[in-house]
Amino acid sequence: MKELFPTEIVEYTNENYWTKRHIKSKIIYFVIIILLVVLIYILPFIQIDLSTQSRGNIRSVNENNTLQSPITAEISQISLQENKEVKKGDTLIWLKTDAINVQMDRIKQKQSENNSFISDIQYLLQGINHGIVTSKYRAEHNQYISKLREQEVTYKQAEKELQVSKKLYQKGVESQFDYNQIESKHQTAQSALSSAKNTFISNWQAEKTRLELENKDLQSELEKLYKEESQYYIIAPASGRINQYSGILDKNFIIAGQTIAQIVTNEDLIVECYVTPSDIGYIHEKQAVNIQMDAFDYRQWGLLSGVVYEIMPDVATVNDQPFFKVRCQVKENYLQLKSGHKGYLKRGMTLTCRFMLTKRSLADLIFDKVDNWLNPKLINNEN
Repeated sequence: MKELFPTEIVEYTNENYWTKRHIKSKIIYFVIIILLVVLIYILPFIQIDLSTQSRGNIRSVNENNTLQSPITAEISQISLQENKEVKKGDTLIWLKTDAINVQMDRIKQKQSENNSFISDIQYLLQGINHGIVTSKYRAEHNQYISKLREQEVTYKQAEKELQVSKKLYQKGVESQFDYNQIESKHQTAQSALSSAKNTFISNWQAEKTRLELENKDLQSELEKLYKEESQYYIIAPASGRINQYSGILDKNFIIAGQTIAQIVTNEDLIVECYVTPSDIGYIHEKQAVNIQMDAFDYRQWGLLSGVVYEIMPDVATVNDQPFFKVRCQVKENYLQLKSGHKGYLKRGMTLTCRFMLTKRSLADLIFDKVDNWLNPKLINNEN
């Protein structure tokens, strides 16, 4: 068979040159193909941590306590200054109680008077006159004795007349009619004597009951004033530090509902952050969280470690965006440099929380991305 190219010139042909130049590219091509196959094979085995970030701040467990005046009054004494440490139950402001003291004294005086009247009435009802102390019931006792003596004289006179008339009637000297009239007069005198006693006793018993009821009403009014008096002393509702003091002084007037200061409580500090509704399903109690403080460069100070301890069930709105409040406890209340210097947490500091949501393989992530491209319904929901 006749050769197309002599052996001597084949080495210098274009075809031979092209083959020599492209043999390395074939190797690279095969290596890439092998790497792609290996990569696709190991995609399901490569796990990646998925996390989400949310903004938050440092706060105490409860809100700050606001000191307000419950009434309108003049300040008699004040024990407040900015940043002062106070304890729960400390009296911080004394308001003038002159007006309420006058009312209380009037009620106590009236109660004391009524008690004296009640004591005298009890003596009168028992027939004891040496224990009566008030002029009112000494006069009534004298009136009672005078009335009884008058009625007793009338009764004794009627008793004598009845005895004489009875003897005359028995001897036939006096008629039945005259005897009956004298007997009737005797009964009238006896009834008048008994009625006088009963009238005084009934009036005293009724007066005693009225005074006792009046004392109960006075006591209720006094207890109401005691409760009102407690409002004249503004007391610290919690232990903490005075903040945003308004600067009012002695002799100043304050009105009901006026804000005087705030008490920043000495409670443990917590982290409160805001998680979007799309991520809240991954958050659970006792979940670990890393906290990056804005005030401390994490490259130098590091991150705080914490744990989720409460997830608010209701959605909150921040800047017209829905969020769920998530509260976290921090293991330490400070960050520390390598030199040993500590930076302590303070209320109001802003931060970023990093929550570990889940672990996903690379294959899952690629599938999710492709599914987002190909699923119009999901795309519409996201839009």
